Amino acid sequence: MSKPLVINNYVREGKRLLEKGNVKKALGVFNKGLGLYENAPRLLLGKAEALMADRKLNEAKRVLLKLLRQRPNNIVGLKKISDIHFRQKHWGEALVAYHKIAEIQPESKKWTDAKAEICRARIGLDLSKERYKSFIFTHIQKTGGASLRSYLADAATRSGFVAEQLHIPGRKGASTFSNLITLKDNELEKVREKQPVILGDHSPYNPVEVFNLPSMVDPFFYVMVRDPIERVKSHYYFHYYIQEASKFYQIDINDLNDHDLEELLKISSNYHVIYLSGHHLWGKIDETLYGRGAEVDEKACEKACEHLREKYHCFGLFEQMNISIEILKKHAPEWLKFRGKLPQKNKSVGAKYEVTLNERVLKRIRALNKWDIKLYDFAVQLFQSRYLDENKQMKKKTLPKADVAQGHFHFSPRYKTDKFESGLMHEYISVLQGLRYQPIKLLEIGVAQGGSVNYFADYFKHTDTQIIGMDYQKPLQNPNFRENINFIIGDQNDPVRLNEIGTKYGPFDIIIDDGAHTLKETRHTYDCLFKYVKPGGYFIIEDWAAEFIDSEKYEGMIDLMLQLYRENLGQHSMEITLKIGHGFSYLMIRKKVEFRDS
Repeated sequence: MSKPLVINNYVREGKRLLEKGNVKKALGVFNKGLGLYENAPRLLLGKAEALMADRKLNEAKRVLLKLLRQRPNNIVGLKKISDIHFRQKHWGEALVAYHKIAEIQPESKKWTDAKAEICRARIGLDLSKERYKSFIFTHIQKTGGASLRSYLADAATRSGFVAEQLHIPGRKGASTFSNLITLKDNELEKVREKQPVILGDHSPYNPVEVFNLPSMVDPFFYVMVRDPIERVKSHYYFHYYIQEASKFYQIDINDLNDHDLEELLKISSNYHVIYLSGHHLWGKIDETLYGRGAEVDEKACEKACEHLREKYHCFGLFEQMNISIEILKKHAPEWLKFRGKLPQKNKSVGAKYEVTLNERVLKRIRALNKWDIKLYDFAVQLFQSRYLDENKQMKKKTLPKADVAQGHFHFSPRYKTDKFESGLMHEYISVLQGLRYQPIKLLEIGVAQGGSVNYFADYFKHTDTQIIGMDYQKPLQNPNFRENINFIIGDQNDPVRLNEIGTKYGPFDIIIDDGAHTLKETRHTYDCLFKYVKPGGYFIIEDWAAEFIDSEKYEGMIDLMLQLYRENLGQHSMEITLKIGHGFSYLMIRKKVEFRDS
């Protein structure tokens, strides 16, 4: 018997059973048919009808969505799913379905208009009295924007907006290539005619004025920022490495010659500053270049920082995506219903996404992206103070009870170190969280029972992260060191040993001196190892305030901290923190980054 006849028999029998009220038997017939022909549209429709009769609307919806992914214009499927949306009071989704039905089947317009009117009345979508009457997402390339576009489009649909009210390239009927900065005047006019109230594309700050969008009244501004070095790397592997038309197709960035590397970096650098400042280069662009990032200056960087602080009502960090999405849900206008997790879209080229950049490439990226690096450092601090500090629940002298959800700042009593009790670890992570997903090197002197190095090995997530722990003897108890921890024996007073460690394992992103806490050893460790800190990296000295407790044993530590503060201030450091709290004290020196013109 032919396939159409077999399917027809299953459909006829299933419908006969449904007419008799034998819903479960009918469902069994449709399932049996789908076991033979899993994507047969008529069988999928029959199963959805049986599930709806059994009041299993969510299951029926899943079946219909499977059908509509194959055949988006299946009018029967659209009518059934619109009925489900309507019965579940999902007015926004129902409204979208009715518009689609009217588009495919114009003779249904009278019926769909009546249904759509009911949906609009139930939604009550009147923003005239709202503080924010529109929403603008500034999509900086390679900062997770493709996922955020989908998330924004789904939230808009759920909230009752129709396609005409959105301009999100690649979503809800808008072409992937319809970013405002690339449109001609007549194409821009068509966008204005739609009167959008939600925008999510590659536009600079304040596209309302730049592109004259009168419908975008009182906008809520949102943006996602990312570590500049990772953003440039991702940009290369997405726009050049995998594009067959590119002359750099399948060429590792580390293998580019100096000329090609310079050419690429000059057009892909400082994107955060360009977007957030509304830099003049973004007026109208040609077809080959999105910008000339190397031409950005300090004034543009200052303007971008000012806009992020003063003009953007909310922003996120790519490296803390889960937390950022929760913050967006909390701060977004109430009329825009963000739900669930962020969909993962557009991840760059598999294994190449984890490529480790060599020192030559890193040096040029850092040099040419110096303004983006400055802005990103500002953003991390602003994110901490604006969103994380307001939710602190850290209690001094008390161990938090358990880990929290993945991606959040986590503590656990299983890490046997007093850095938790004192609150010192919280101080560290507040500053170092931007390095969490970077391939860092960390050296801690004085590991005791291994609790803090094990914590660092778990906290810093990149597979190439290296943790080195040094002490004058092995831990008395087995600390079960993580695989990426190297424990070495050494004396803080031994310059040969300290230089061996620096040469073999450095340079380091972070060095922590939690050793003797005495004057001679502390000074000697700093003198030997500070040169092995990477530019922009951190040198930390713990427990200098021990002198307040035992002035004889720890004599001179307070004066030493003041001396190191004076030595580094404005000369060798980007910033210095000298702090004492309830149970902790530390000096944190962030090594200066020297920028040199090419």
